[in-house]
Amino acid sequence: MYKAIIFDFFGVMVSDMYIDWINENNLSHLIPELKENYFKRSDKGEISKFELHNHLASLVNRPLLQVETELKSFLIINNELVDYIKTIKPKFKIALCSNAPTDFVEDFLKESNLNLLFDEVVISSRLGIRKPDRDIFDKTLGLLGIGAKDAVFVDDTLENIESARLLGIKSILFTDFKSFEKDLLECGF
Repeated sequence: MYKAIIFDFFGVMVSDMYIDWINENNLSHLIPELKENYFKRSDKGEISKFELHNHLASLVNRPLLQVETELKSFLIINNELVDYIKTIKPKFKIALCSNAPTDFVEDFLKESNLNLLFDEVVISSRLGIRKPDRDIFDKTLGLLGIGAKDAVFVDDTLENIESARLLGIKSILFTDFKSFEKDLLECGF
């Protein structure tokens, strides 16, 4: 019997605002370079949210505050998932494990009251490690006080799913809420 569900943030709990913003601004050809030189570094805490957002602003020649407002407009909460988590929270521990800038995610969680959903919040930039590194999963499991076999991990990135599976964590690739719900039913939820 599972004791906890660990959710990713971008692409699961909320839309992936960065990718959506990049696509909206016709910058998709820059995604590999941005991922390697900015997003991964931001996820590890090597560069700040300010440095990341400032670089994005420079790409479109717009003021930083305007770009940050645009980014937030692409941040859409997955309300179906939030409602589902509220129904299972009394029976399971719920954690967030995200590759992201710490201050951005923590501020958003508080502003939207989503912080109330989670027993533990693990953010890569605070630890200096990012998924798919097994250490971030070990840290999350440790904070939850459970073993790998007691957890279900939900993420929208196959590489992260495969890494968690290698540790013995039941993992679900998130594509949409209906598929997620079906996959959880198969896990006995």
